[in-house]
Amino acid sequence: RLPLGALRPSISWDRRDDPFNPHQGTLLSLRSELAHTFAPSRPVYYFKLDGLVSGYVPLSRRTTLALSLRAGAVFHLTGDSTTPAHKLFYLGGRNSVRGFPELGLIPADQGQDPANPCGDVGDGDQCASGGGNVYLLLKAEFRFPLFTDLLAGALFIDAGNLWSELGQVDPFDLRPAAGVGLRLATPIGPLAID
Repeated sequence: RLPLGALRPSISWDRRDDPFNPHQGTLLSLRSELAHTFAPSRPVYYFKLDGLVSGYVPLSRRTTLALSLRAGAVFHLTGDSTTPAHKLFYLGGRNSVRGFPELGLIPADQGQDPANPCGDVGDGDQCASGGGNVYLLLKAEFRFPLFTDLLAGALFIDAGNLWSELGQVDPFDLRPAAGVGLRLATPIGPLAID
């Protein structure tokens, strides 16, 4: 990995009633990073922003609508700056667009074939994403009880995308995924299966 010097200020405002299984409230978070390296072979000088807005709406005493918007971008501060691979954004899998392989969503502006969105990655079983400099992710989840407070169900819709370049962003070109899930309450927080 390329050695980087970085400042990473962040701020958050948490008004949720329960951090592990919220029923109502909001969560706002903004993370930033200013990074620079003096390696002449690979110049890096960028400012990165990553934000989250989540809201939890009680629809009844035991049902909740969870909504979330996440977005991020890397802004290069010099014309020859690049983003190291481990600092790019990745989407796909349990924490972003469920229904896509873990970290396997390919950036929209990389010109992939819609009939073969993973490209040729060898065995064909997994997508290999190169990551992106910009992302947008929308999530909605309806949570409802199934058995007392121990087991809950969920219906979800996720939509998101990555882009390599800020100028290529189309906020209406999102890749959707929908599904169902189970939530099992444990002493250390809920266990989710989607």
